[in-house]
Amino acid sequence: MKSDYSKESITEFLSRKYGEDIRLFPIKEGQESQAYWFSRGGREYVVRINSNMEGFKKDKYAYEQRLLKQATLTARTTSASA
Repeated sequence: MKSDYSKESITEFLSRKYGEDIRLFPIKEGQESQAYWFSRGGREYVVRINSNMEGFKKDKYAYEQRLLKQATLTARTTSASA
């Protein structure tokens, strides 16, 4: 089930958390989550809200696989040039 927090309540939460005004910009939402991005201290962040942990577990797995693939490609490139 998709969360239904208002953009205003998310903005208020983040502004209180970081002690500064936050402007949220929508990102295309999925079927189960709300997604926004914001900038703070010269860096960009994504806030995604989902009532189910499964999507976050999939994100973590995909991120770890990407890092593993990058490390493997780096090792291959390094050994090929040696």
